[in-house]
Amino acid sequence: MKYCLIFIFLAIVGLAVAQQRVPASPKPFVVTQPNGDTLSVRLVGDEWHHHHTTLDGYPIVQNKRGYWCYARPTNPQHPSCRKAHSEPQRTRCEQRWLHSSYITLNS
Repeated sequence: MKYCLIFIFLAIVGLAVAQQRVPASPKPFVVTQPNGDTLSVRLVGDEWHHHHTTLDGYPIVQNKRGYWCYARPTNPQHPSCRKAHSEPQRTRCEQRWLHSSYITLNS
């Protein structure tokens, strides 16, 4: 009986803690790259587990030099060598690379 009460108490406390998560604000904001270019960004997740994406959903991370780059498709915590751009400012080469690298993300 004692163990049952302890289990119920821990379950209630665990549910209460889980309910306190707050989703990240879906409102886009603009970041400025070190070279002066701007990029529209959205935060996805909650206050504990979140990441940044472009407005069309490509994951981005900041590299050591301060540039926002597309995340590596194989390791999303690390930046790729490609600097991120807003959709209207992307070159055809960049669009092809995104489509081939993240085919399952946006299809």
